[in-house]
Amino acid sequence: MSVTNDALFLFLAALTAIIGCALLALSQSRNWREVIGGKPPELTPRLAKWTGWIFIFASLVFCVLRDGGSFAAILWPLLFAVGALSVAMLLAYRPSCLKPVSAILAKAAAYESRLRAQELSRPGNKQG
Repeated sequence: MSVTNDALFLFLAALTAIIGCALLALSQSRNWREVIGGKPPELTPRLAKWTGWIFIFASLVFCVLRDGGSFAAILWPLLFAVGALSVAMLLAYRPSCLKPVSAILAKAAAYESRLRAQELSRPGNKQG
């Protein structure tokens, strides 16, 4: 693999680890209040948690694609720890910097509500 691809996969692995950690942090009501303000919508914490873990897994995939399983086993926990520390520092000193991550949640919530509406509109589905 070329140096450019290695750098790109490393960047994507780090970015997805940080976004995943931020989403996991936003799944907690206290962090949501600090970053977004107010109480989170009903399904948002669960959605944030699942989306966060999906991003963490994507980080693992990028690590394996970059270096194979042996070095990815070392690199991925390191990136996960760096992501967690970065998000912790942002929450402590600049929580508003995590607001763009909530856009990911908004898109995921819109997609989920569309799926629910389609499921409810199918013939034979009973509401309630």
